[in-house]
Amino acid sequence: MHELRAAAALTLLLTSADALACGGFFCNRDPIDQSAEKIVFAIDDDGTVDVHVQVTYTGPASSFAWVVPAPDVPELFVAPEELFNVLDNVTRPNIRLSQTYLGQCTWGWDSFEADTYAIDSDWFEDSADSDTDAGGSTPHVTLVASQQLGPYDTVTLAADDADALVAWLNAHDYLVPAAAGPRLAPYVAHGGYFVALRLQKDRATGDIAPFGMRYHGTKAVIPLTLTGLAATPDMRLVPYVLGSARAIPTNYLHVVPNDAAIDWFRYGGNWDDVVRRAADEAGGHAFATDSAGPTTALRGSLWRAHQFDTAALAAMTDLRDFMDELLFRQGFTSSNVLLGLLRQYVPVPAAVTARGVSDTSFYNCVRCYPEWQTIAFDPAAFAADLERLIVEPRHRAEALFSAHPWVTRLTSSMSPDEMDLDPMFELDPSAPAVSRDRTATLEIDCQQGERYDDALRTLRLADGRDILLPSNNWLSDHGQSSSSFLADLTEPAAILIEDLGPEEEPEPVVDNTEPEREHADRFNAQTRALLGLDGGVIGGTGDPVDGDPTTSAPGGCGCSAAGAAPSGGLAVALAGLLLGLVRRRR
Repeated sequence: MHELRAAAALTLLLTSADALACGGFFCNRDPIDQSAEKIVFAIDDDGTVDVHVQVTYTGPASSFAWVVPAPDVPELFVAPEELFNVLDNVTRPNIRLSQTYLGQCTWGWDSFEADTYAIDSDWFEDSADSDTDAGGSTPHVTLVASQQLGPYDTVTLAADDADALVAWLNAHDYLVPAAAGPRLAPYVAHGGYFVALRLQKDRATGDIAPFGMRYHGTKAVIPLTLTGLAATPDMRLVPYVLGSARAIPTNYLHVVPNDAAIDWFRYGGNWDDVVRRAADEAGGHAFATDSAGPTTALRGSLWRAHQFDTAALAAMTDLRDFMDELLFRQGFTSSNVLLGLLRQYVPVPAAVTARGVSDTSFYNCVRCYPEWQTIAFDPAAFAADLERLIVEPRHRAEALFSAHPWVTRLTSSMSPDEMDLDPMFELDPSAPAVSRDRTATLEIDCQQGERYDDALRTLRLADGRDILLPSNNWLSDHGQSSSSFLADLTEPAAILIEDLGPEEEPEPVVDNTEPEREHADRFNAQTRALLGLDGGVIGGTGDPVDGDPTTSAPGGCGCSAAGAAPSGGLAVALAGLLLGLVRRRR
């Protein structure tokens, strides 16, 4: 098994020339907090990796800088914002609760009978000589390449001293805090390269756009040891991996969320929190697989033949016709890149701004403002930049979907103190697909002709667990909801914590499957006693056999200290079982 030690991971990381992404924000020599990271890796069978990084930032444009380590001298390119949107739409978990009915339910004066009645709720250029020294600023830093990339000035550097690297970056207006030195040192020690980006002098914060890198490698790696410098507590990580098979974490654990922890009655809106808690139960070094499967549904979403015709745009000298063609006929979608180009080539007239009209309102209806005639308009130059900064990046990213038959979306949440190990992901042809659809069924029992709100219910989970629920009226009368009644079943958040390899068969580290089946059985027995089902069904206004129902209900809502003891004691027992099962990986 793999020892979870940062030093060993870093050695493997940089000596095997794996793929890296992410990095760290730096501003005024202080880190800029990041609340989420979205990274797209595409692992090719020829031993190269494409990495697309979505950059988010608030602050002065002059202070923006981004530094990312790489194991090889990368090719840099502009990445489309739309890539992250289409991936999110197709791969994010789709939480659905269907309803089925037993017998004839009545609803007011209406009644109906059905075997299945489903209500599905979706949730949803120029390069420097590699021998050139960095302007003589230090003998320990080498300027390998420099390039203008979209809104950025970029440099690729090599260094044999972390302090010298920080000094060079600051001397050249790539603002880096002193605290970055120790975090950069491991990458420096293993011969890594460093890509730094800053906004060009005439650019605004709104011009910030995704960027990409391509270099040699067979793995996807996120350098969290550097990212931790600028991370917020429980920062979300969402890596997507495109390849010939499903991607798995190889030096982090893998968690499978507990279906009972999902809030089915609120459309799974707590999914991210369930994954966060599951990762914490695995010691903070773990990822869940949101979905893994074919890229078929993604194809054609970023670029199609004849969709964009920048040559036609270049020939349009009337600004009104140009804007109609751009936004309504060819369908260029809203993005920071497009907005930046509009501001560059179609600046809002001062008289329009003085009336309080926003940039976006003006661009959505240029012909609505007579002042458009005062704009000096260059359609050929605008069209050329549209082709270079939007159409070509979308075409390149679209090619990833046809070249890679699988896409895997993984998620986790980590705080800065947990970011001491760079997670790696590899393709595993033996790993099964993971559906984005998470489904459960709520069965409404109206076999005795009950009204819908008086009927007992059963929540049937996909893993085979059936959980008994009181009627809607009973819950309302006792100050509870379905979600609060089920609160005792939401721990643990992980039904399975496992080591997926890469070299061995998947090995369970903690398997809560059987304990949670037994937990559900005890919960159902407690619910039956609460509702007096052994002595006959009690409807929406009925009382339990013994005691105050609000203090003895399995759910946590409205419980007193005395009534909470059985539920709390069960939770403590399960927590003890979990701690007993968790062990360090060998």
